[in-house]
Amino acid sequence: GSNRSVVRQGARCRRDSGRVEGCRCLDEPRIHGKHSSPGESLTMGGGLSQMPAVAADQRDRICLSGITAIGHHGVFEHEKRNGQPFVVDVVLYTDISAAEASDEVTDTAHYGELAERVKDEITAGPYNLIEKLAGKLATMVLAEFDVSAVDITVHKPKAPIEVPFGDVSIHIHRERA
Repeated sequence: GSNRSVVRQGARCRRDSGRVEGCRCLDEPRIHGKHSSPGESLTMGGGLSQMPAVAADQRDRICLSGITAIGHHGVFEHEKRNGQPFVVDVVLYTDISAAEASDEVTDTAHYGELAERVKDEITAGPYNLIEKLAGKLATMVLAEFDVSAVDITVHKPKAPIEVPFGDVSIHIHRERA
């Protein structure tokens, strides 16, 4: 038999030293970063077993959506001169188990600071394309926040398009090298 059993929802993690108070694995098979090394999982018996890395859709995420500011981005001169609203959604991929255990903001990515930095980037520039703004935002997040990856969506709801439309957006995903 394989020693690949993992802690499942509701089960308590155990180590050689005994129970880890307050530790609960909430997802189906996942790496519990607080008490095991990358690529390992705690077994129901408390030992470690090897398992593949956690899939992107199973990682912890912090989502901040609808950050809005006036930017001066666009290929037309009137867009750069007059400005228009840009709306940004950010998804941070980060292990939140330390913050979960400590209940301290210093143990997580501070989304208040993130919102301010995103606003700063929206109002910087100008850039011709929202693709450039999205790339600048992703680079900033990876440089300034303790995250493994980031999703950025930049919306340009007032884009100068002659036909009725609801939104124009660019979505990118970047991972730490």
